[in-house]
Amino acid sequence: MSEPATPRHVAIVGASLAGSRTAAALRTLGFTGELTVIGDERHVPYDRPPLSKDVLVDEGEPMLPVLPSGLDAMGAATRLGCAATGLDLRRRRVDLADGTSVEADAVVVATGAQPRRLAVGPELEGVHHLRTWEDALGIRESFRRGARVVVVGAGFIGGEVAAAARRYGLEVTIVEFGSAPFSTGVGPQVGELLREIHIDHGVRVLSGVAVVHVIGAERVEQVLLSDGRTLDVDLLVVGIGVVPSTAWLASSGLDLQDGVRCDAVGAACDAPGVFAVGDVASWWDPRRSRHSRDQHWTAATEQATTAARAILGEARGDEPAPVPYFWSDQYQHKIQMVGVYREDATVELAQGRPADRKFVVTFRVGDVLVGAVGVDSGRAIAEYRQLLKRSREIATP
Repeated sequence: MSEPATPRHVAIVGASLAGSRTAAALRTLGFTGELTVIGDERHVPYDRPPLSKDVLVDEGEPMLPVLPSGLDAMGAATRLGCAATGLDLRRRRVDLADGTSVEADAVVVATGAQPRRLAVGPELEGVHHLRTWEDALGIRESFRRGARVVVVGAGFIGGEVAAAARRYGLEVTIVEFGSAPFSTGVGPQVGELLREIHIDHGVRVLSGVAVVHVIGAERVEQVLLSDGRTLDVDLLVVGIGVVPSTAWLASSGLDLQDGVRCDAVGAACDAPGVFAVGDVASWWDPRRSRHSRDQHWTAATEQATTAARAILGEARGDEPAPVPYFWSDQYQHKIQMVGVYREDATVELAQGRPADRKFVVTFRVGDVLVGAVGVDSGRAIAEYRQLLKRSREIATP
């Protein structure tokens, strides 16, 4: 396929945040060519963070948190409710589940990630993951009926689900395989501080144990833990991380090590005309001297703009990588993190008092600030975010 200086047709596979933001960025940058957005869900593009933050606890009729993408207004053709099944790199052709295909000058992979499954028993009713609108509605309905809730995985999605369940007055237990809850993202010291917030609200938090079997006839009734205990359960919510949605690319020839491997502007390695953004993409981060798959809302939005520039030939190639940032709403608290946690970092209490549930903790390697996490400390976290943006180092081996 010949390569025009500016692509005449861009196909974006994935109609969630990263895909819709890439489409919008292309139009903002002046792209007037053909634009096709493909999505496996039938819904118009919607925002996922509200699924665990708002939808689960809305007292009225829940509304789909539609993204202000305006695909129709920007003249994009949409193929919603039709999953991609393959990619021909040479022809830049995307094959679809309905037997049709879309051929373009540039292809953007934005298919996101899928929840890891808990493969320790039969498929039973009452076992849920949280990724889609339908997932959120199913969990919300179980909350409203009343249920004994077990959340597997003490990450931030699991923490938000537990907090939402307590809003309904439900009995909640969090089961975490790691030594401390939330430790993967913020380290064990901060994880223990966040455990106390859940204990304040009546949640039982078990760490250092795993679910080894799910028990029930048609519906889940109990879970067996690795220490021999059993827990009675009506609703089991599994939040043990995600994997990039790359199964449809298995035969494409793309480098799929922990997602689609890309350079620092989102161009797929050794695949001209192919780009990747969002949870499915593993971008080269020059500050950390490695590829990184940053699975957060802000990373997806920043990558979309950078990749759009690269598609149009406007990216310089020396743009700083986005500084990792995320937030989580749990009970009345807003938890925010910027940068990264490293096991070799010095953990310092920078502001506030953990006993007041309002504090900031920083992570430093030597004299280099690599990250900060705060509870109800938005102004301080914003300042640390700016410091990290100005820094050329978030030295991670």
